[in-house]
Amino acid sequence: TAEGIQEEDATEEDKEEMSKEQAKKMRMQAPCLPDWIYEELPDLLKKGVSVTSNKRQRDMLLLSMLTNLSACMPNVRMLYDDAFIYPHLFLAVIAPSATGKGIMAHAARLAKMVQKDLDDSNRQRQKEFEEAWAEWELEHAQAFKEKRKPDMSKRPDPILRETLIVPADVSRTQFIQLMAGSPQGMLLNTSEFDTLCSAMKAEYAKFDDLLRACFHHEMFGSDFKTDKRSFHVYTPKLAFCGSGTPSQFYRLCPSIENGSYSRYLIYLAEQEMDFRIMAPGKGGTNRTALFNQLSSSVLDMYRYLKAYPTEITLSADQW
Repeated sequence: TAEGIQEEDATEEDKEEMSKEQAKKMRMQAPCLPDWIYEELPDLLKKGVSVTSNKRQRDMLLLSMLTNLSACMPNVRMLYDDAFIYPHLFLAVIAPSATGKGIMAHAARLAKMVQKDLDDSNRQRQKEFEEAWAEWELEHAQAFKEKRKPDMSKRPDPILRETLIVPADVSRTQFIQLMAGSPQGMLLNTSEFDTLCSAMKAEYAKFDDLLRACFHHEMFGSDFKTDKRSFHVYTPKLAFCGSGTPSQFYRLCPSIENGSYSRYLIYLAEQEMDFRIMAPGKGGTNRTALFNQLSSSVLDMYRYLKAYPTEITLSADQW
């Protein structure tokens, strides 16, 4: 056909341009989530998505809120295919620049108060460790003076810091150590896939295999030569919320062969650029203040679920 001849005669540059146009058309035609979903949302999610200015932004914010909240549900599990799974999601929003992906940054604030609570707990545990270590040093000195073996039961073990939020440029060693100290799981947000890609290019930070293991809660660990300590994570849990351009996502998942691609909930978006005035309007919502407020509600939920383990079951009809 004439179309076939044109494609056959096209240069590699022409083919690449045609492919980009086809991808853009597909993103433009990608449907938005139906309105009825938003009508049924719980109050916390309704308040969050109320700050968006169009349906694309509304979808991106809802999906990123759900992903961030999935990391804030400790002790929640479900039996699926005869194995326990946990709420943690992997989200990838793929869209060109200037399409409103920045709205997702507000969802990352939902975990702020939980992280602050964990930081306070870590400081208290570190203080208790240092006090116990001081007592151990006195015991060690006294035993040397009395020419006897020290009471090893008084030697405290170093604490493992528990965290929820982990940066995208974390090293492999740090990732394993943080995950070992965080049995309730962690949360990784990145507004640019390239941040994660750049980190994983470094020899010390190649942990894409660990991300895949986290998705299926598969055990991993490592032995460190410097302090001769071993770390094992028996049930890793990680929620990933990321966004970027199509070319950035290609660098993150250059092939479907390693299995990374199939783990992501992928949302495609394309939007015509339009001029938007940034001046505060009358009666407008302070998004930062709103999501800081919602973060306090998330902390209440986190504490409740941590105190009351929950197992989700479905009826035969629901399956």
